Amino acid sequence: MTFGGNYITDHQIKSALLRDILLSLVGFFSISVFMLAHTFSLWLTFTAMAEIAVSFPVAYFFHTVAAGQEYAGILQVAHPSPGP
Repeated sequence: MTFGGNYITDHQIKSALLRDILLSLVGFFSISVFMLAHTFSLWLTFTAMAEIAVSFPVAYFFHTVAAGQEYAGILQVAHPSPGP
């Protein structure tokens, strides 16, 4: 038996994205702890993590505005809009 359809596909995509987001948060936290342990500086750790966090909206801006892409597909962590 196979399952299919828009609802099931959307559910699978959303659950995969949620898992990926949780894994990235674990990695972000782990890197923060590791960096704090090596630099002993909360300021350096915070600014480095802020730089990483700010890079995502900047990359999305360049993808949509500078490159002229109308949407970011599933490989870019967004559900593609239906075509006309």
